[in-house]
Amino acid sequence: MGREELALALKQRGEAEAKKIWQQAEAEAARYRSEKEEAVQRCCLDSDRESERNSFRECQKIAWQVNGELRAMRLSALRDLDRRLWALALDELARLDPERRQQCLDELTAEIPAGDWDRVVCHPGDRAALKKIFSDCRVEGDESVAGGLMVETAGRQVRIDNSLARRLKSLWPELTGTMLADLEGES
Repeated sequence: MGREELALALKQRGEAEAKKIWQQAEAEAARYRSEKEEAVQRCCLDSDRESERNSFRECQKIAWQVNGELRAMRLSALRDLDRRLWALALDELARLDPERRQQCLDELTAEIPAGDWDRVVCHPGDRAALKKIFSDCRVEGDESVAGGLMVETAGRQVRIDNSLARRLKSLWPELTGTMLADLEGES
């Protein structure tokens, strides 16, 4: 699955859920903002000048507090959205069709340099194929490795993670930045 295909699949799969999370966060922020604006308006209605000065200072303080709380709410919503999108992305990797997963495995295995490898970790479905290639190594299956493989020398002195999840992780900031910018443009 190429980078563009993965980005498209993530966008399509996560868009509805992302919009829902984003809309809930914005609705909560709007409600909170409205409550605090009413509090600010009440503070600002004091009649005498000294009271107005004190009220103005209090209003500024409330406004700063509200803005800080709104930023915190937005960051929390963004972190939650990022976690959900990451889970969806890993789910998509796990559902690669067998032919495509084998093609990826062949390509990723070919990129591993020759070495004194002691241990290979891969998806359980790929163990037999990799046992033939890495016949002198322990080949272990791990469900969390959706595609590709990890190899290491004895004592873990050298470790190479050439899995699809690792590649996705390196692209993740760029992918999520693009998706979040698209979502913000739609709101």
